[in-house]
Amino acid sequence: MLSEEEYQDTKRQLHNITATAKLRQKIRRILLKKLKEHEYATKFIPFEPLPHIQFFINRTTIEPILQQIIKAVTISTEFTIDIESINVYKLRNELALIQVQVILPYDYSLALIIEVCHLSSVNHVNFILMNELFRIAFSPDKIIYI
Repeated sequence: MLSEEEYQDTKRQLHNITATAKLRQKIRRILLKKLKEHEYATKFIPFEPLPHIQFFINRTTIEPILQQIIKAVTISTEFTIDIESINVYKLRNELALIQVQVILPYDYSLALIIEVCHLSSVNHVNFILMNELFRIAFSPDKIIYI
């Protein structure tokens, strides 16, 4: 956030730009952005995320951690899910990440970042546990926000 003096100085600079066309546009854009950021900082309080724990899930994730996550997923009734993909030129996008927020009671949550390209093989115990995790999360009694 700008001090009152910086704010007034920025406004004065914006009204008194003396430069060539391209440079003037660049300076104007920078000053307008500065004023917009100041406006946002005065209107809105800073975002404070709720307490959460992040888990990066891939082939190196150990079995006990997956079992603890499955217990949390079983208890929870609400989830948010988002996916990220890799853009491949002239081909279909490839799924890269699945992001799942497990919303737990008392304003607490787990953030699961699942690296799809780096999961265990199909016959590995961890893959079976991942299937179980998603089976529970996608059961009809759960609420999923996309």
